[in-house]
Amino acid sequence: CTQETRNMQALRKRVTGGLACRQGTCPPRVTSPQGVSAQQHGNGSVQIAAAPAHRRASCVKVHAAADSSATAERTYDVYVNDLKPLKVGESKHVLSVFVADEAGLINRVAGVFGRRGANIESLAVGLTVDKALFTIVVTGTEATASNLVKQLSKLVKVRYVEDITKTERLEREMMLLKVNAPPGSARSEVLQTAQIFRARVNDVADRTLTLCVSGDPGKVTAFEKAMHKFGIVEIARTGRVCLRRGGIDGATLI
Repeated sequence: CTQETRNMQALRKRVTGGLACRQGTCPPRVTSPQGVSAQQHGNGSVQIAAAPAHRRASCVKVHAAADSSATAERTYDVYVNDLKPLKVGESKHVLSVFVADEAGLINRVAGVFGRRGANIESLAVGLTVDKALFTIVVTGTEATASNLVKQLSKLVKVRYVEDITKTERLEREMMLLKVNAPPGSARSEVLQTAQIFRARVNDVADRTLTLCVSGDPGKVTAFEKAMHKFGIVEIARTGRVCLRRGGIDGATLI
């Protein structure tokens, strides 16, 4: 190793300094760095030798193992997204915003969140003739969510805003996933896993499959994690769309 040469040079310097006080009270002290061996003879001479070949080989193997692990980290699946715990007092809130359609309204709604530093996890908009329903998932405290509801209600063309986090609701999300699936056992395993989650094959290529899965967010996230071991090439998610269960209870008709 290149470290072996530097160790031998350092040992020679220490040996030279030790021999200078050979005639005094201090006895010569010789230490050998890692990878270098030293032997002192009776006449005061010191013989320096390199480490045995098997030790040098082990050094090379250690460096090779470190390089291979670093390469594995660099080529790891770029779409791996480990969920991180939320801060104390924070939670995910689902806001339903019913508005009259108007040019630039999405920018105005998103601007309310940006000015208050709220993090939008997903935003889905469904347009029906001249009206639209926003489903927004935001992370924050109860006070932050309540403040956002009040500020959104002040916007022109906004019919009503509701935090439906703690209400009974229906949630659905769709995801398109392109995954590595070369012909053979790997492709068969991908198809079997997709069948468990009731995912549909929408496109077939020589070495990839494009799958579509829909359902509640938990199912979609579980399917994404199951596909990580095959290697995800591309991914697209719509975000949540939600509606309250039951009757309309006096809500504005579309």
